[in-house]
Amino acid sequence: MVNIVVVDKKTHAEHVVSNNISDFNMPASPAILKLENTHSNIKNIKTVGNDVIVNFEDGSSVTLIGFLNVDNSLVIQVNGELLWVLLKDEQGQLIEPIPYSKIDAIDPLLYEENGIDSVFFLAALQAAGTGIAIYNSD
Repeated sequence: MVNIVVVDKKTHAEHVVSNNISDFNMPASPAILKLENTHSNIKNIKTVGNDVIVNFEDGSSVTLIGFLNVDNSLVIQVNGELLWVLLKDEQGQLIEPIPYSKIDAIDPLLYEENGIDSVFFLAALQAAGTGIAIYNSD
């Protein structure tokens, strides 16, 4: 299925989670969850309560339990490219349909060493219109 890599936004510590899991309990502190090596195209991503469900074309899925409880970020690695899944807008409201934005690295999503996040950078990234588009695997 997919490899899940969790990166703590504050400490930048990276933890690789065993693959082939269908339910993943998110950590209590803000994190970046990176789905790597997806062997099947993503069919859709949806939110149910505070959970995020990633459904794949092969019928498998991963439920990210409690994903929306804190300031988590979802990134998908597809063919070497990183796609940031934009689940919420700048006001914290859920976005439908869920857009994706190509990014070069996850570093801008991490908090600075002093605990301040990169919100200003991310707002500028969105405002500049750097590729926010619906990802279509066709």
